[in-house]
Amino acid sequence: MLCNAKNKDGSLCTELGAGRNNRCYKHGGASTGPISELGKLISSRNAFKRFPNWFYLNIVDDSYISRADKAFIDLDILMDSDIIQWHKVFDIVDKNQIPLETMKYFLFEKYGSDALLIIQTALDKYYQEMNYQHFKFHVYQPQFQLDDYYQVITRPQSHFLDNWMKTHDTW
Repeated sequence: MLCNAKNKDGSLCTELGAGRNNRCYKHGGASTGPISELGKLISSRNAFKRFPNWFYLNIVDDSYISRADKAFIDLDILMDSDIIQWHKVFDIVDKNQIPLETMKYFLFEKYGSDALLIIQTALDKYYQEMNYQHFKFHVYQPQFQLDDYYQVITRPQSHFLDNWMKTHDTW
């Protein structure tokens, strides 16, 4: 069955429709859902479906500790060489961005200040190289924080929570 949604030019869409509404993927049909780790993380914490649990639960996924630890060791070896092979650094960061962002202060406590410098440099270079808008990440993912620099809720989380409260009937 055809989608038959109205196109911008006024004609009807001739793509095959799918799903309950019989629309094509361009007009709201069957979605593949989030594919990336970040997309899945954001989707799982969709505030329009339920109250944002990061406000009460600040639990870091255990697998992130081992992934971040291994990624740091690999980055340390790569970035210790005279000529840094940035494409290899970017490959490691690409596969472990969320664990590295989440656990960088934990690794700082474990390995020292050089660890934080290496991780943050790799992340910053990666974000520059990819022209990546990574700041939205910090709203959705809990961060490991040093006790001396503990912050209950970040400003983006506060704005997010305020907007959520305004758009949902909480009483």
